[in-house]
Parts: sequence; structure tokens; C-alpha cells
Amino acid sequence: MKELTIKKEKSEKQPRTKMNPRKKKKIWIGVIVGVVVIAIGFTVINSAIAKEKGVMVDTITAAKGDIQSSIETSGSVKSEVTRTYFSDATTKTNIQDVNVAVGDVVKEGEQLLTFDIASLEANSKQVILTGESSAYAYQGEAQENAKYQAQLEKAVTDVQNYQAIAAFQKKYVKELEDSISDEKIKKRADLYSQQYSLNRSINNFNYELGKEDLESKKRDTYRKLIEDYNNELSRVGNELSKLEDYKTKDNLEDKLIQAKNDYSDLEIAHNEAKSRQQGAEAAIKNAAALKSAQLSSEANQAVAENAARVLENAKKGIVADFSGVITKVNATAGGPAIDGTELLTLESNKNVKVQLSVSKYDLETLAEGQKADITINGNAYTGVVSKINHVALPNAAGTPMVTVEVHIQDGDDKVVLGIEAKVIIHTREAKDVVMAPIESVNADNKGDFCYVVNGDGIVEKRNVVIGISSDDYTEIKEGLNEGDQIIPTLPVGVSEGSHVMTMNSTEATTQAAE
Repeated sequence: MKELTIKKEKSEKQPRTKMNPRKKKKIWIGVIVGVVVIAIGFTVINSAIAKEKGVMVDTITAAKGDIQSSIETSGSVKSEVTRTYFSDATTKTNIQDVNVAVGDVVKEGEQLLTFDIASLEANSKQVILTGESSAYAYQGEAQENAKYQAQLEKAVTDVQNYQAIAAFQKKYVKELEDSISDEKIKKRADLYSQQYSLNRSINNFNYELGKEDLESKKRDTYRKLIEDYNNELSRVGNELSKLEDYKTKDNLEDKLIQAKNDYSDLEIAHNEAKSRQQGAEAAIKNAAALKSAQLSSEANQAVAENAARVLENAKKGIVADFSGVITKVNATAGGPAIDGTELLTLESNKNVKVQLSVSKYDLETLAEGQKADITINGNAYTGVVSKINHVALPNAAGTPMVTVEVHIQDGDDKVVLGIEAKVIIHTREAKDVVMAPIESVNADNKGDFCYVVNGDGIVEKRNVVIGISSDDYTEIKEGLNEGDQIIPTLPVGVSEGSHVMTMNSTEATTQAAE
């Protein structure tokens, strides 16, 4: 290659003279006109050369490869597991010590807060005693009820038995009476029966009077009854003494007297059994009352068990359920643990995510399960899209945005909650497809197209159907074949139908280096 050398000749210095302003202006105009004429001349010459031999253009060969599209954005690091600790509704005590502050990293099982348990111990002892007393009271009532229930069952059986036997005995007495035709004998039998019954009743009344705890009113009643019965007994005795001493051949009158006496005994036994039945029925608590006592006992037992649980938990204080970072502290040492008060918040720094917002355009390519590369404070992590919200909310500019969560799969102690994280989500992938540089794909009102150089060296506008795109390349589904020469950027003066000479970008780079 020949070198073009421009030599500068020396000139002698001439004395400077002042130039007329009008003359100076004319000179500048002439220079500008001359430059324009020269430029036009060069353009005309280059155009002529281009028409005859073709302009040299850089091209890139269409090749097959793999393309992966992605979304690059940023979001905030947040925990996926959060636990807020509240004071127990039954823990009426004070906070003794708070062992952590906001930002502290804690381990699972670490004690975060302690309570003053003195008042809880006294309360627990009191409710436990109340629960035990209630339980014993219910057991006593249940046992007493069971005793009266057994008495009632026996009394009912006795009443039924005595009633059945008395009915049979009454029939037997009637048969004896029918067998005795002599009214005198019947009268004697009746009088003897009355005498026996009166004596039996007087004996029973005397038995009752022998009881020390008998009420005064009942005692007077029994004495009056004994007096009346004795008077009646005298009357019966007088009537008996007036009857003639007569007995039937088969001594039926004696059998009748015995039968009536037996019947009288059965009636008395029947009445006594009924009295026992009524007493047992009155003493037995109904099912509702007994159930109420049982539920009251169980409720007191539950309160006692809960008090014991509260005391046991209070002795432990608040313990971290998992390893993480303290993000909120509302408790104060010495302050009251008011029912339901929020004390501490613990967030996991192992189970973490990046929460970010995307527009509707990015949402079209996102799906749960897509892989992601995450950078937090210079540290690299891997992630996966774990959740895409189904409600769009406007941002500060009023643009609807959708919240997306990316789970960090390999989180460690270096992760800082609340810090910004850079995220690259790999949305789609196409393997072994024809690719074109992204800058070489153009669009007009008819669709996408590329400029290519055909086999005759002519620039051709080729309509294409595109697929996914990366930062550098676009997938060409239709319109280009492997090996086609693509013009990334159409040079000035070159258009569709121009004759050009091609220089592959790889070759151009090599020659430039040489």
C-alpha cells in the first residue's frame, strides 16, 4: 500500500497589513462555497463508484444457537417466615428483662424475654386449689346421687312386689270370707283384725317415739294417735267380749284372722316401700343439676390447668421458634405484659424472598417456577419465582403494578432483610434456532424485517417472524436461513436494491486488527 504524504513548504514571512472588512467577508464566503463544491464533488464521485462497483458493507452471518430471554429488575429482601409474639391473655404480670434489640440475629431456642413470675405462682396455686375443691365436691355429689339411685331402684322393686302379693292376699281373704256364712264369725274376725292392726300401729308409733332426733311436732302427733288408737282398741275389745265364743268346724275364722293380719302387714310394707321411693326420688339430683356440677368442676379444672400452663410458659419466657432477625421490639423491662400486647417480632433470615413489582408487559412472560439469579450486597444467590399476585395496585405514578415473589433457595447469614436486591428472571428459552442481532431487526407498518445481501450482492428487504429476544439477539422463526448475510445497520447511501460488497464482521475485525 502506498503512503500518502502531505508536505508543507516553508514560506517567507511578509509584513502584515490591515485588511478591509468588506474584502475579508468576501474571502470567507468564497472559502465556504469552495468547501461545499468540493463536498458535493466527492459525493457525486462516491455515488458513481457505488453504482458501478458497490459500497462495502459490514454483514453478520445468520447462525443457529440458543437464546434465553430474561427480565432484569430489583426488589426488596423480605422474610417468608414471620412470628409476632404477644402477651398471653391470662399472663397478668410484668416483664422482667428484654434480652434483644431490633436488628439482633438470634438462634432457635434463644430466650428473648423473661417475665416476673411471683404473682403468677400465687394465682396458679389459688386456682389449682379451687379446681381440686370443685372436683371433690362433684365427686361427693355423684357418689351421694348413686347411693340414692340404688335406694330408689330397690324401693321401686319392693313396691311392685308388695303390691302384687297384697293383691293375691286380698283375694285369699275374700275367699275365706265367702266360706264363712256366720255373720258373727265374720264380725269376730273383723274385730280381731282391727285389734291386730291397732296394736301394730301403736307399736310403730312407740318405735318412732323412741327416736331421739324426732321433731317435737311429730312426737305430739304420735302421742295423740296412740291415745286415739288405744281408745279404739278398748272399743274393739268391748265388742269382742260381747260375741259368743264360736269357731267353724275347719277353724276358718282363725285362718281369716291370720289372712287379714297378713294382708295388713303387706299394706304397711307396701306403704313403707312407697315412702322410701318418694324419699329417694326427692334426694336424687336431676340430670341437669348433676351435669351443671360436673361442668362447673371441669371448668375449674380447665382454669387450673391453664394457670399451670401459663406459669410454666412464663418461667420459660419468650423463646425464639426459629433462627432469624429481630425486626420489632415493643416490650420494655419492668413494664406490664398487658393482655394481647404485641411484644416482639422475629423474621427468618434463612427462609427469605425478594419482593418486586412488575408491569403488565413483564407479566406476560412470567410464570411460577422460573429460575432467577439474585445479587444481594454483592453476593450471588439462586432463586425461583414462588408467587405472582393476582391483584394489580397503582404505584406512585399511577401505573398498575403486580407484586411478584422470588424465593431465595440458598439464603445465608449474609442476607440482610429490607435491603435492595438485583434480580434476573429467566423467562423463556429457545434452543438451536436461527438468530439475528437485535439491532438488525426493524419494523414498519407491515411488520418486522431485516436487510440481507442476496447471492447477487443486492440489498434485499426480508420480512421475518420473530420469537423471543435476549439482550443481543432475536429468534427468527421465519424469513431467514442459517448462513444468510445480515446487514446490522444500513449505511448512508445504501438502500433496498443497492449493489454492495460484503465484509463479514468477523473478517472486518480481523483486518482492522492487522
